[in-house]
Amino acid sequence: MKEIYLETACTLSSIIEEHYGNKVSIVTPEIGEGDYPWYRVNFLLYRTYEFSYEYERGFYSIYSTKQETSGLCILFSDSNSEKFDNTNFEKSNIKENLMLLDEEIRLRLPDKFLSQFD
Repeated sequence: MKEIYLETACTLSSIIEEHYGNKVSIVTPEIGEGDYPWYRVNFLLYRTYEFSYEYERGFYSIYSTKQETSGLCILFSDSNSEKFDNTNFEKSNIKENLMLLDEEIRLRLPDKFLSQFD
């Protein structure tokens, strides 16, 4: 079972790197054991925000690992929760979730800063 989670975490890492390109750095897959096996991919977006894309107990979630300092309270608010499918591991679905994340982050960073990533 551990090998399956590691393989899926590596696939998710590749999708994140492919989607964000130079916007993302330090992409690290991680797997856990215990009563409820899980895996996550930690990544740094725009050299500013640390996130984890995590799978646990049949659901995916994206959250800020440093939420107390990031200024992001609830990334996927009620308006976006209908768009965020947290049970599907299809590449197109993951990319859509990453696109939602990118839209939210771009609102919080100055255009002058963002221009170096376009």
